[in-house]
Amino acid sequence: MKKGIIIGGSISGCAVAILLSRLGIEVTVLERSSGSAEGNGAGIMLPLALVKKCIELDLFDADIPRLAISGRTFFRKTNAEGQVEKFWHQSLQGFALNWIDVYRNLRKRLNPGLIQHHQQVINIQKEKSRYSLKTALNTAYTADFVVAADGVESTVRKKLSSTTETYAGYIAWRGTLADCTYDPGESIECYPWENGHILVYRIPAADYEKTGKAMINWLIYERTSPDQLQLRLTDCQNKVHTRSVPPKGLHETQCDYLHALAKAHFPSVIAEIVHQTTHPFIQVIFDSQITAYPDNDLLFVGDAAATARPHSASGVTKALGNAIDLHQLLLSNPDKDLFPLFSQWKDKQQKTNAEEVDKAKKMGDALISNPPDWSGMDQKSMDVWWTQIMLGHTWLLHKPRTNLLIAAVKNTHFAPNCSR
Repeated sequence: MKKGIIIGGSISGCAVAILLSRLGIEVTVLERSSGSAEGNGAGIMLPLALVKKCIELDLFDADIPRLAISGRTFFRKTNAEGQVEKFWHQSLQGFALNWIDVYRNLRKRLNPGLIQHHQQVINIQKEKSRYSLKTALNTAYTADFVVAADGVESTVRKKLSSTTETYAGYIAWRGTLADCTYDPGESIECYPWENGHILVYRIPAADYEKTGKAMINWLIYERTSPDQLQLRLTDCQNKVHTRSVPPKGLHETQCDYLHALAKAHFPSVIAEIVHQTTHPFIQVIFDSQITAYPDNDLLFVGDAAATARPHSASGVTKALGNAIDLHQLLLSNPDKDLFPLFSQWKDKQQKTNAEEVDKAKKMGDALISNPPDWSGMDQKSMDVWWTQIMLGHTWLLHKPRTNLLIAAVKNTHFAPNCSR
């Protein structure tokens, strides 16, 4: 039996470890952190079918905290006093979850003996048919195959492969607010302005199983020039980060800027949600995908393989989907050698990742980089506009409309808002 090392013990690493170990494959997970989950978590969206599949595979509890999302609604300000009007509603079908609940559901299913904490991999080499790994604690490991599940800053990718990465031209300010009386119901509420938009929706609070309480999850996309990134990524200790500034890390001047931005562009009730959020954080948006890699004894999963813009809600979906697809392929071919099956899985993953990155890029370009003039859009024009954007793509959260003529969509063109 071949032995594998999984580098990274977050969602993708845990899911792969659980499912491979159930097939009798010996795996060890190396996680650089303590593995504890603290705080309120952040919101994620998952398709209905994926949540159902995770429950069927006993990756999730049947009652994992989740809130139904049935649509998203776009509003615009109509006057300086902050009054708004609805100009688009789109039907969706999915669940809003708290990242912490997904992580906890996976971790409690992972045999504690399979994971080693505080083991940051600092060196990995292939010697003949096996891998040798060394951690910061000077612990050595060997394996027949390696699964890189170590996220967007993947150490394995930097050492053994390469990636194409492009800054999208905007950042995301993010946060959650508990004990908030504002209730958007089952809708994701969106409030655009000329340089981006905010989206607001409900997710289960960290103690939802005991209290049944929800919290507000919000995210502001803001176009940001490359020369402003260093300023945005400088934290309260004057450390410059590369991709994100974590909760509790924002400089006071950054918080002041965020509050002023919210006050200037959003209705007062939405701006107040941003203002009351204690520990907002920043995420820089990139398009990233690993280039083709030949070794069939090396797999990249989750964000280590590709990072799509958050518009398609594909991050955790991809992390779980990678593990499930690999498990199903191995389960249905029990008599075949492992590495040819790995190769088959990789080919499918590369194609799927390319499609997902392209789809999310089109979404982001349309919503943030080159949006239409929102003041002139209504339900009909937005329906046609969005269908045009999504031609050739499937979005698992979208509940398709049946009354749009694709031929009409193909012949409709929208000019971006160039008044900024």
